[in-house]
Amino acid sequence: MQMEFRNSGEDLELRFEVSDWFSLLNPPALSKIQESHIFKFIANQWTHFDGINNPKVILPRIFSQPESQSICFYPGSFNPWHEGHQACVDLTPVESLVVVPDSNPWKQDDRLITLKTILDLMKALPQNTSLYPGFINLEVGNPTVSWLPQTKWSKRSLCIGADSFVNLEKWKEVKTLLNCLETLYVVPRNIVDQQMTQTTQIIQNLCPALKIEILAHHQFENVSSTDLRK
Repeated sequence: MQMEFRNSGEDLELRFEVSDWFSLLNPPALSKIQESHIFKFIANQWTHFDGINNPKVILPRIFSQPESQSICFYPGSFNPWHEGHQACVDLTPVESLVVVPDSNPWKQDDRLITLKTILDLMKALPQNTSLYPGFINLEVGNPTVSWLPQTKWSKRSLCIGADSFVNLEKWKEVKTLLNCLETLYVVPRNIVDQQMTQTTQIIQNLCPALKIEILAHHQFENVSSTDLRK
């Protein structure tokens, strides 16, 4: 499927074959295949991800690769995006945050993420936040260790919820992942203090140089994407 582009930045327009031009930020109804092409096109402009060397266009700000060499990644299924996710973004004290929507192999009921979903999500993100769509709707699991250590930023951090944190030692090749991070930011999710303390000790034993920062409590700790989909 052939896709063309014209203009750049917030004015970037796309079209498929002989269809009309449309704004990336205000698209018409598109097929799953067309949206997959768009997500891949955007991802191919991010040169700090492994294997990408030749960007072709300046993207709208929210889809643009941050210029900072110090990056914090916030991966998750975000399906749907809710106040708890927003709290993670708002509480994480970093210069540049990259939201990375992804399928979750532990959540078999995850639905497909659409371009409309992403554009709606973008409205909630602050100026220091970008969104990388390269892993959206993959048909296989994509563990964080399979991509984050290969990125080309000089300083990398990770933001996760406390529910993920207490299971972190079970993640694939977790020591490899931790060793490439400067800081691990953990957003509270109604996990008891004793469990948080035990997990912190386990992770520090795996990677003594890693800084673990438990962020402030917030009012949306009970909100769950799984519950919202029911």
